[in-house]
This record gives sequence, structure tokens and C-alpha cells, in this order.
Amino acid sequence: AHTILPKHIKEDDPKTNISSKKIGTTGRGIGPCYRDKVARIGMRISQYTSSETSSAKRLRPLVKDTYLIVNRYIDDGKNVLFEGAQGTLLDVDHGTYPYVTSSNPTAGGALTGSGVGPTKINSVIGVFKAYITRVGSGAFPTELGTEEQTAKEDSLDKLKKELGKDALNTLIRKTIHKANEGDEYSQGRLLRIQGYEYGTTTQRARRTGWFDAVAARYAIMVNGLSSIVITKLDVLQNLKEIKICVGYEIDDKKTTNFPLDVNNLERAGSVYIKMPGWDEDISKARSLKELPENTRNYLKKIEEILGIKISIVSVGPKRDQTIISDDKSLF
Repeated sequence: AHTILPKHIKEDDPKTNISSKKIGTTGRGIGPCYRDKVARIGMRISQYTSSETSSAKRLRPLVKDTYLIVNRYIDDGKNVLFEGAQGTLLDVDHGTYPYVTSSNPTAGGALTGSGVGPTKINSVIGVFKAYITRVGSGAFPTELGTEEQTAKEDSLDKLKKELGKDALNTLIRKTIHKANEGDEYSQGRLLRIQGYEYGTTTQRARRTGWFDAVAARYAIMVNGLSSIVITKLDVLQNLKEIKICVGYEIDDKKTTNFPLDVNNLERAGSVYIKMPGWDEDISKARSLKELPENTRNYLKKIEEILGIKISIVSVGPKRDQTIISDDKSLF
């Protein structure tokens, strides 16, 4: 594990680093740290904690050779779960380069990062939102509205402070009305508001779009997924019509394959199928049977298009809002 040093953070500041600003990094020094790792001039955490600084002394007892610990757990028959962050399209090798992170958040990255061999992995579960989001710049075929419109948008927390509860509710009602009249920016904004799609550290509004089955099939392939999870299904409520992207059109040619050349992806138009939405509150559902028919049909269509089982559906952020739809696909 390599150490992010103050110099990395300073170098990654979007205010002074044009590259960081263009790609939309968090400015936390991650990219420069990875660069030093590959250049073989980085500082591993074991080296960092060998010094006599106060922070090094505090961290020293926590630093171990984790490959031994994890592999022994597996050999002893214990359950081990690796959780990935970010997403397939941000993978430095398999993502929409150069609008990517500095590492491999695809499933293979769990192996290289942990020192666990591929034959020890029993299943790979992919987590998808019921729609799609993107942080920072980069091609986004199913985007609702434009990147420029989203960038100008205030965060929900700021709106709450400035507008107050009643005025905010009025804004949301107007957004719902415009969204159902076909205004794409309002559709995207509604997903942001209902899904609280704002950066955890930056509070930047995230770009939102319809579920992209082309990108999803690509993620299923490169990660070798055994089942998928659909989260934030409740965010789609209040929409009379929902779309699913089933193909791209690039230079008047249709394709169902995900293009890795970012120039082709930037020219890609979306081929959609339309499905009826719902306005019922599904956050209290605790089984698939309790979901509205249109909601269940949406999930069935995703399974049909992707050719993979949905093992978990979530209808809210709480633990009891998680519905197990197919436990055979789990552990």
C-alpha cells in the first residue's frame, strides 16, 4: 500500500493542475501517488511507518502483511468479501480513458490488490444503480441534460439552506412536472434530487442518465459477474416513462458493443426502449411481490437484456430496504 504524501495532494490541486481539473479528480493526491508507484519512487506504508514521527508511531501497530491474513482466512473456510469502489468505466485499463481513475476497480483489481489467487474467488457480484451516473468529465451517451447544465447546479444541501422546506418542495414539484413533459435536463435533475446524487467530498452535482445496458453488458463481461444488484430503484418514482439504452448509434451505424475508443464513445447516440414508470412510493416494499407491476417489469426487462440474474434490489439506503431476490446467486 502506497502512501499519499502532502506533495501529492499539492500537485493534484485542480486549481493549479489543469489535468486534474479537466478529468474531474477529487484533488486528494491519488493520481500523483500512483504515478510515483509505477515509477518505483513511491513510499510504501511500511516505509512511512518506520520513521519516528508521531503519526508513524500511531499507524505502526496497524500495518501488517495482509496477504497472509486474508489467505489464511480463506484456507480456514471463513467467508471473505472484497468490496470494490468507483466502477468499471473508471478502470485505468478498461474504462473510458483518459477519464478514469488511477487504478483497477474492476474485479481483477481485487486480486492484485489483495494477493489472493483467482481460483479462490467463488462469485463476483456487480452493483448497478437503477439509472447511471458519472462524476467529472467524459463521454456519457445516456446523459440527461448536459454536463454544463449540471455543473451550474447547486447541491441539494445548499438549496435546503437557501430556499427552505416549502420553496424546495415547490421546486421539486416543478421539476417532476417538467420531467414528465419530456424535458431531459429536468429528468436528470429529478434523479439527482431523489437519489441525492452529489459528491460526498466535493458536493458537486453528479451527471445522471438512463440505465445503459450496453455499458452494463460490458461490465458483466470484463468482471465475469455471476449476478447483479440493482440499487436506488426508489429514485425512479414520479416518472411516467422510463428509458433503457439497448444500443449505440455511431456515424449512422448501430452497435450493441461498448467502444473503448473515447472518440467513438463521444459520438455515440443512444438507442432506447421505453417502459411505463410509476409514482407509488416503493421504499416500504420488503419483497418483489410488494413492488408495483411496472417496477417488477422494469427489473425483468433488465434481466432479459443483460442475460444475468438480479440477486439483490434496494429501495432505499437502510438495511431493511434491501430485498433478496435470488439468494442462490449469493454466497
